[in-house]
Amino acid sequence: MESTGKLTYEGEVWKYVYLNPDGLLSQEDHEHLLWHAIDMEKTQRDQMDLKGDNYEGRLERKDRTCLGHFAGRRFDATVETNQGKSKLSVLMMEPVKWWEN
Repeated sequence: MESTGKLTYEGEVWKYVYLNPDGLLSQEDHEHLLWHAIDMEKTQRDQMDLKGDNYEGRLERKDRTCLGHFAGRRFDATVETNQGKSKLSVLMMEPVKWWEN
């Protein structure tokens, strides 16, 4: 799993950086979690219960945070997997819109 990356959501490219990564979830499960984080940001939801194929837990929308040159909304997740319990944090950066002059 990459600690930084991009995810396309409804035609927008969102960047993310894991502040507290996790080794228990698959790449597919991480993408599922990131999709829910973006959806929560767009709909202004503060928390959501999650259930994937290999995990279940809760995702919480936190304050805006800056970390070096990264800035965005922090999301914290607590998940239970077959391999144990895990906590992770991710910083989601809103897509930058570029306009032509």
